[in-house]
Amino acid sequence: MIINRQIFPLSRQLDNEGGEIVLRRIEAMGVRVFTGTTVKGIITSDGILTGLNLSDDQCLKAEMVIHAIGITPRDDLPARRAWNALRREV
Repeated sequence: MIINRQIFPLSRQLDNEGGEIVLRRIEAMGVRVFTGTTVKGIITSDGILTGLNLSDDQCLKAEMVIHAIGITPRDDLPARRAWNALRREV
């Protein structure tokens, strides 16, 4: 699932029509997209993540959360690590 505070993903990069296309394609892949809301809180049981509370008062079950913000990929660290691993093998 994707939780996006805007009305569609990539709303700062795309106009409404383009954003709607991206949203529909993501949904066509079977991914649930919650728009116009944010994560208000994390639900745990005995210290283990069990869900999320959203700002629109929805509660979602969750076993894992990946937080991403922005559009610039930060692939420099994995690239350096892969290079260093490769150099050690040679």
